[in-house]
Amino acid sequence: MEISEPNIGIFYVSKILALAPYAAKKNSKGQLEIRRSWIFSIYSVCLCMIMVFLTYRGLLFDANSDIPVRMKSATSKVVTASDVSVVVLAIVTGVYCGMFGLRATQELNIRLQRIDSTLSPFNNFKKDRWRAYGMASVSLVVIGILLGLDVGTWARMAQEMNISQADTDHNISLPELNVQWYIPFYSLYFILTGLHINFANTAYGLGRRYKRLNQMLRASYLGDR
Repeated sequence: MEISEPNIGIFYVSKILALAPYAAKKNSKGQLEIRRSWIFSIYSVCLCMIMVFLTYRGLLFDANSDIPVRMKSATSKVVTASDVSVVVLAIVTGVYCGMFGLRATQELNIRLQRIDSTLSPFNNFKKDRWRAYGMASVSLVVIGILLGLDVGTWARMAQEMNISQADTDHNISLPELNVQWYIPFYSLYFILTGLHINFANTAYGLGRRYKRLNQMLRASYLGDR
């Protein structure tokens, strides 16, 4: 993943989402040095394990429930488990790459810093920073709204079942409790969105540098024509 001054906001979002267990500090030359953060490494592993455990625990709860909400048939159980496993594998892969991809991340960012120093007359870090903030905030807000609508729809469907089998602790009907057990799975989509944001930011960053390289070449060799 790209970690630079313009997209430092995406880097901090990735740390919260357990995708970037690193620490980035400026050295005496003003360049960002990327190192492993053991605190965030433990945080990433623990968060991933807890969320995966709760996700499959919710699936088992719904599958073994007397009144399942989603997993009502053998086909729905297979389809739901497969869909959930695809998301879980993507999340585990992202966290794994963050844990064991420090050297590759350092090499990538060292090369990008060299390119940025060469293109410094054509850089606009302020504009790049606002674009990075917009990319992260819009993506997370949109996925949050969509997940909220999805959870709300399933919750209304559970209420329409009109079953009042009370929970012994919280006095919640069983279908509504099934929907709540799916919340950890929905939370994984924020981490998955973080993966997409990192990919899009890196791809956009490369395209932006090629564009500025063309501007530099045009100014250097075609300025008098």
